[in-house]
Amino acid sequence: MDNPKISVLVPLYNRRHYIAQCLDSALNQTFKGDYEIIVRDDGSTDGSADFVEQRYATAIASGKLKLRRNEKNIGEFPTYNKRLIPEARGKYLMFLSSDDMYLPRALEHMYEVAEHFNADVVHESFYFTTAPDGVIKDEKSLILTPTTFIPSIMLRLCLTTRFSDSTSGIPTKLALMLIIIYSTENFLWKTTCVLNHSVATGS
Repeated sequence: MDNPKISVLVPLYNRRHYIAQCLDSALNQTFKGDYEIIVRDDGSTDGSADFVEQRYATAIASGKLKLRRNEKNIGEFPTYNKRLIPEARGKYLMFLSSDDMYLPRALEHMYEVAEHFNADVVHESFYFTTAPDGVIKDEKSLILTPTTFIPSIMLRLCLTTRFSDSTSGIPTKLALMLIIIYSTENFLWKTTCVLNHSVATGS
């Protein structure tokens, strides 16, 4: 896979109970184009990285999913900015938190919208999911609240060329997102939900 259409970037830190649903959702997409999934473990202490390595051995061997490990914990934003983004090869970047899950048409929909409107940045909304005890152990423990419409500042898809070395000193993801939004002429805000956001209260 030399030139994937999309790079899905997943920072991982102590999300052992959530990461399977996250990566299963990313792997089981209707999108027909090539895409890569890059998981970067940020020094998890709950066995998250080992779990990914074992459960997704086939996807890793095929090159569809890449698992990387930071030598020490550096934080979510530095993991995105200094590790994940530089390695990405896709035309577009998609940002997926390790406790979130894509709906099946997420990549297909986002890519089609970006290409159709020639958008540099596309934002989508999401649903909240939760579990009675605050920890998602399996699909049956999820409660989807489709009436909860949550617009947010988090980007869901962005042209890779929108990231440059000049962003390396920005301390927060929010600051980076705002700079990208206000510096681009083609920012598209859609109301279609493509992602389930987990309310993670436990590890």
